Amino acid sequence: MRLSRPLAVLCIPALAAPLAASDPIGIYAAVDKVLVEPSEGPAERVQIWGAFALAAKESRNAYAEPQRGYLYCGLEQGKEEECRKQWEDLRRLARSGQAAAMASRHAKLPRVRRASEKPEKPDAYVTGWGLHRFQRRLDYEPVRRVLAVPLPKSPADGGSVPPGKVTLVCGKLPGVKEGARYLFEIDGRNQKEKSPAIEPGKEDSSWTPALELEVGIEYTWRVRLKEGDWEGPVVNATFKVEKPEKPVAKKP
Repeated sequence: MRLSRPLAVLCIPALAAPLAASDPIGIYAAVDKVLVEPSEGPAERVQIWGAFALAAKESRNAYAEPQRGYLYCGLEQGKEEECRKQWEDLRRLARSGQAAAMASRHAKLPRVRRASEKPEKPDAYVTGWGLHRFQRRLDYEPVRRVLAVPLPKSPADGGSVPPGKVTLVCGKLPGVKEGARYLFEIDGRNQKEKSPAIEPGKEDSSWTPALELEVGIEYTWRVRLKEGDWEGPVVNATFKVEKPEKPVAKKP
C-alpha cells in the first residue's frame, strides 16, 4: 500500500513504504464537510463530518469498524498553524471519493460524536504523521470500508417523524462499483423489516418499508453497501414517532 502525495506540510518518508508490517495511521476518514469555528478570523476549533475508522489497540494494524458522525477538535498545542493547514486541506478533500489518513495510532485520538450530539468540550486535534489521501480503489480494507459507509439522510438520527409510512433515504457514495446495491432495514417495538437489494439512485437512494410507524415508538433504521459478495459497514439512525402538532387557529 502506498500513500499519495501529502496534502499538508508534514511528510514522513517512512510512510511511503508498504504499511503491512505496522500501520501508524490513527484515523482513516471519508470527509463530508468541515466547519471551522469561529466563522471569521483564525480557526480555533473544527467540526470534521464524515465516516471514521479509528486505530484499535489489539494490534498495530487493527482498526475499529467505521462510524458516521463528526470529530470536534481544538488546536493541538504548539502546532496551531499546522492544524489550520490540515483543516483547510480536509475541507478541499470533502466528498472527493478519496480517504484521508490522519493522526497517529500512538496518540490519544478524538472520539466520533453522533450527529445528534451538540458540539461541546472539543478534543485535542492530532496532527500526527501529516495528512495524506488515498484513492477509493486502493486494495486496503480499512480504506475500502471507511469509503463505503452510507450517509443516512432521512429520517435523521435523533429526529422525529409523524406516524404512518416512512421513506428511508441515504446519500450518494462517490465511486461505488457498477452493480452495487444498498440493503436497508428498520425495527421498532415488535416491528422489523428488511429491504430487497436496492439499486443506487443518481443522487440519493431510498426504500419505503411496508410497516406503519406507531406513535410513541422509537425506531432504528440501518443501511449498508453491498458490492458483489463484499458487504460494507452498517450505519444506523434512530428516530421517534410523534403526532404532528395541530396548527393554532388564528382569531378573527
